[in-house]
Amino acid sequence: MISSKKLQSLLKQATYKTLDAFHHDYGDEHIYILSLFTSGDYRYVVDSISTTEGLKRVAQKYLTYPNFQDWGEINTAMEKLKWSQPDSPHHIRYQYFFDDANELIETFWEETPETDDDYMKTCQLIHESCELVLRDVRDKDLVADDVVLNILMGDQSDEERYINAERINRPDVLRQYRKELVIDEVRLEYLRRTYWSWND
Repeated sequence: MISSKKLQSLLKQATYKTLDAFHHDYGDEHIYILSLFTSGDYRYVVDSISTTEGLKRVAQKYLTYPNFQDWGEINTAMEKLKWSQPDSPHHIRYQYFFDDANELIETFWEETPETDDDYMKTCQLIHESCELVLRDVRDKDLVADDVVLNILMGDQSDEERYINAERINRPDVLRQYRKELVIDEVRLEYLRRTYWSWND
């Protein structure tokens, strides 16, 4: 039987362990985004953390590649890479903490009937479980006040990133986050209306 409470508990434990391990291993680095990272069809959930220090290291590395020489300087490279989670050196660093949660997610999908509505319900259940965990991180002040919390995937528009962030972050964090994204207002409103439907 699909149990959202069990998944929430496992995701919460994994996220707490991730933060504890990160602070132990990299306590001198400054987190600017903590996300739960998944696939477009919610087949797994793992950790993804980005820090200012990690971003600078990655930017310096990119500037050594011939194809990125036109970025010119470190600040431009950091701006280009800032919200690219897979480029962070801390992306899925502690994914093993999520093994139990992902075993349960696999079970969810095995039990999900093969209909469009049931598929979407399971996606929504996993997504909302992630939301609950990240709001718990926020409410317990487990990260600094200016850290963005989000649910991210490999291929997302800025509008999708922002919609996911809206239900998790404090208003001041959202305002700053939005300034750094390129938002199409018409598309944003459309996605708000159709997020959990099959409409394109």
